[in-house]
Amino acid sequence: YMVDYSPVHSEAVQNVIFPNGTGAVSMVDGSFGAGKGAGPLDTATFYAQGSLVDHFTWNNQAVTRFTTFWNKKYQNFTSIGYVNGTVFEKYVEWAVREYRGKYDTFEPVEITVNKKLVVSSRMCHDLTLDS
Repeated sequence: YMVDYSPVHSEAVQNVIFPNGTGAVSMVDGSFGAGKGAGPLDTATFYAQGSLVDHFTWNNQAVTRFTTFWNKKYQNFTSIGYVNGTVFEKYVEWAVREYRGKYDTFEPVEITVNKKLVVSSRMCHDLTLDS
């Protein structure tokens, strides 16, 4: 059996790092505001007129899932202990109900300021650490 936390769009790392720009925002050429070649004034006006959130589509969705098999893409396994059925059922209930309900995006970047964690990553190893 396996409990897994992984990105929905795992085919390319940029899916979980960069949003897709829509409308007036382009992540490809680095321009924000009026589009390709936008100057500082156009960009400032764009920021002042509203939220950029409406112009981004994120592809960093993640899923916590319980399976009755080992996924073939995983090749390196380490035994970390043994549990009985009661303990395992409680763990699966926690992972699927609480963990999955709390975390639904795959976040490979952590932010620290003055050596203090400000924003934590949220990746497959974080499920292991939280377990």
